[in-house]
Amino acid sequence: IYLRLTEEFQRDLGELVAVEEKAALWPWLLAGAAVSFPDHTRVTPIRQIEIRGEQLGAWWRQLDVITRRKAARLIRIAVNEGDRADIVIKKLFLPGARAQMEPLVRTSIAAVANATRLAMFEANPTLVPALEWVAIIDNRTSQICMGLDGSRWYTSSKKPIGNSRPWRGPPPAHWRCRSSLAATSANAPPSINRYDDWLKTQTVGVQKDVLGDRRYRLWKSGALKSVKDLTDQMNRPLTLAQLGERYGAITDAA
Repeated sequence: IYLRLTEEFQRDLGELVAVEEKAALWPWLLAGAAVSFPDHTRVTPIRQIEIRGEQLGAWWRQLDVITRRKAARLIRIAVNEGDRADIVIKKLFLPGARAQMEPLVRTSIAAVANATRLAMFEANPTLVPALEWVAIIDNRTSQICMGLDGSRWYTSSKKPIGNSRPWRGPPPAHWRCRSSLAATSANAPPSINRYDDWLKTQTVGVQKDVLGDRRYRLWKSGALKSVKDLTDQMNRPLTLAQLGERYGAITDAA
């Protein structure tokens, strides 16, 4: 049963690959440019795409048979009807089932979409000389994606452009990650401080909700120059103790 469900799961996500291939370079296709499609023997198989260091197939195996069957149906509907995963989940499942399935379904779709984009970009380095990490800017953005937002790398070499963050693969960077990989150029205007710019326009209540009270104090005082400093160079969130060592003591005083 598992093998059959896995094949169905891969087939449904495979339909998403065809959609994302065209969407990744749609402006060039629309303009009639010569676009190369990747050799799929070189593209990572869907079940081997990694989420948090574990292959997608391994996460899938951890679900019971009934839940896998429901998840396969959910992905099929989301892909075929173009609905956002969260809308389909709310329509079809009770809260308990949603809590178990939503992270895998949402993250699976994001992983396949971004892996496909990366394959298309790598197959067309002349059209897409550089890659950019684009985070959703709101109060649900993770510290990991705050740190990566706006970061760029050369498409072929994966060397960083204007930052020191090593390339560690395309989104998702964590469960429910909403970031995406975009085509850009090495000399495009930087968008490295988008999250800081947005956060400065928010109320103190929102700023504290996003950062937490003690991190907010560091950021507001200027000791923390950017929200990017909340993570290290390997994109790992820093603890309060680590932040204190780097940027000074974080007191509880108002």
